[in-house]
Amino acid sequence: MIMCYYGCGKKATYQFKNGKWCCSNSHNKCPELKKSNKQKNQNKIFSEEHIKNLKISRKNRKMKKWSLSQKENLSLKRQGTQNSMFGKNHNEETKKKIGLKSLGRKHSEEFKEKLRNKMINGGHSYISSFIKKISKEEKILREMVKELYSNCIYQFKIFRFEVDVALPKEKIAIEYDGWYHFDTEEHKQYHKQRQEKIEKEGWKFLRYSIFDKFPTIDALKNDIEKLKKET
Repeated sequence: MIMCYYGCGKKATYQFKNGKWCCSNSHNKCPELKKSNKQKNQNKIFSEEHIKNLKISRKNRKMKKWSLSQKENLSLKRQGTQNSMFGKNHNEETKKKIGLKSLGRKHSEEFKEKLRNKMINGGHSYISSFIKKISKEEKILREMVKELYSNCIYQFKIFRFEVDVALPKEKIAIEYDGWYHFDTEEHKQYHKQRQEKIEKEGWKFLRYSIFDKFPTIDALKNDIEKLKKET
């Protein structure tokens, strides 16, 4: 009987290309070798540079970007018969349990009001400095507003809508309308209804478009100050 080369005392069942025999199909699975490696790692002292390199390596692995083919393969695995949940329909008893669990989960009026106010005042807003598709005019307008009012916010969210630039405290939305606002009747109606819904929440709009003369910074300031004075 051939014994495991790595000293675990078990019978060897696999022979590797180097001629050595082992109790498992991989020497890393051998209990004795695993124990030995664990002790070595516990006693090993890493230098600060080595630890830094390890952290960088782990970070790079986390930031690894998948290729298009990898994404497509993953997408295919989630579809049809490749999906692990394919054909696994809930029976009536399970559906009933799920339904009962969802009963009674109603938010209080106080919670709803807080959430509403949060949404109105841009609870999910952020400065969208990474937006690539932005017109030259809108970019200039943004910078002008920022110069005048440092507290302005770009791509400010009000419910599911976004306004180009906002002064949240004053509830003033400043927008520049390019060709895509006027290219179809559908787009015209959408932006009209969108503005009406936002105005119902107490917001005022200051709009400039491709048909207007682009404002100077003084004209912009005057227009905003006029809106501020309006009740």
